[in-house]
Amino acid sequence: MIRFLVRIALLGLIGLVCYNYFFGKADEKAQSKRIFQGVGSVFTEVRNLVGKERDKGTFDKAISSLDEVLQKLKTHANETNDPDLKQKVAVLEQRKNAIQQNANATPLPSDNKGSASNMHNNEQKSKSVVSDIEALTNDIQSLVKRVAPSE
Repeated sequence: MIRFLVRIALLGLIGLVCYNYFFGKADEKAQSKRIFQGVGSVFTEVRNLVGKERDKGTFDKAISSLDEVLQKLKTHANETNDPDLKQKVAVLEQRKNAIQQNANATPLPSDNKGSASNMHNNEQKSKSVVSDIEALTNDIQSLVKRVAPSE
């Protein structure tokens, strides 16, 4: 019962902020805009935290998730017999495989037991893998949006 009330209150707050954003007075619109910017910065910080606080299986989890989406795209390409989509999926799979090899070869920053320069190099490699995964995710997402555009 309490969970239900909390959900209703949360939905009410979101509705109020959205209403003020579109239909409120100038000061209410400005306040709603600040709220949306604050929420966006919270999500950015959470994303950064998750990127920094990864464990050994995180790269594998992210790559397997990307692999599942690529398999669905490949199935869709085969069903629609779209050679352009098949080619794009193949290129994305090659990138995923290269990232996976790089991730497997990259030691975690917590595994560093060598010199400061080795720790720095390994941290840079880890950041490179994260940025590669993000770039591949964005490319897959744009391909999915092109294949199945939202209304």
